[in-house]
Formats: sequence, C-alpha cells, structure tokens
Amino acid sequence: QETAVEQAIDFSLSMHDSTLAGLTAMMITETMAKRNLLLDQIQHLAAIRELRVVPSKYALAGVESFKDKGKVRNDLKPTELEARVLESGKDLVEVREDPEGRHLLAIRPTKNLSKYLGKNCVECHDAAEGAVLGVISMKISLEKIDKAVARRLNNAREHPGAHDRIEGLEHLDKVIDIDQSPIGRTPRSNP
Repeated sequence: QETAVEQAIDFSLSMHDSTLAGLTAMMITETMAKRNLLLDQIQHLAAIRELRVVPSKYALAGVESFKDKGKVRNDLKPTELEARVLESGKDLVEVREDPEGRHLLAIRPTKNLSKYLGKNCVECHDAAEGAVLGVISMKISLEKIDKAVARRLNNAREHPGAHDRIEGLEHLDKVIDIDQSPIGRTPRSNP
C-alpha cells in the first residue's frame, strides 16, 4: 500500500501540473470564463473524487481580460486546510479516510514564478515572484489499490478496478480491513 500511496502522490503532482497548464492556456487565450468545462473533465477521471481550484487574493486581484469582463470569477472560499496552504505556501499531502473510503488528500500551492511549465506567471500577475496565487486541492481515491491488495493477499471477494500490476506486495503478509462504522445508535458504539 505504501507503493500505491507513492504512485498516488506522483499522480497528484501530474494532475496539479495538468490542471494548472490547462488554466494557464485558458488565461492566455482569454477563455477563463469556460474553466468549469476543464475542471469538470478532470473531476470525471476515475481516481479523482474531488478537485478544487481556490484563488488567493493575488489571483482575484489579477487582470481581467476584456472577453471575461463582467463574468463570474472564481470566488471559491478555502477550507481550513486550503487556507493553511495558501498562508504557508507548502504542500499538504496525507492519506485520509471518510465514509467513501481511503483517499490521498493533496493540497498544493500555485506560485507566481518566472519559469513554470514554460511560462512566466510574473508577467500576468501583479504579485511578487513566489507569491501564492492559489491552491489546487484534490482527493484521489485509494479504493482500487486497497481492493487489489486485499484480493491478492487475503483472497478477498472484493473486485478491484482495472489495473496493470501491483508492485511491492512481497513486503506485505496480509491486509486487515477494520470497519469502524457504529454498531449501535451512537457514533461511539463502534467495534
């Protein structure tokens, strides 16, 4: 599972850069008003459970193109964790669990850099180089790998999603799935 988390971290980096590359192209071509089309397509990828692009005060104060004048801008408010990343400028990447299962939470800052993916962000944004322009926050499902490892090691009945291979199984001897859902009427009544 450690290998799977490492792969999910690499995937989250690629998706961060891909999302930012798409948004940058939209800024350059003055089509930012249609950014939801791009973000919706990315969010429909099987592994991505949630994707949020949250601008900082610098991005919101940025130049508005003539084509986008008067159109709704992204004024998404940051969660507590996203606000921390906006403030610190440091990545937050951790494995979490919620009612939908385990996932990798990756919140990465987008910085005003003179050299990023072949573009100079400083030319378009009125902020100091290195200033945080926003965050890209995503939840990447770990369900497929959890099911695949459990099936391989425990002959579990759960069927994993499509995958080519699993690396690192020689380091595991079993998978224990602990269900902590309440067995009684109160949340504290879990097994």
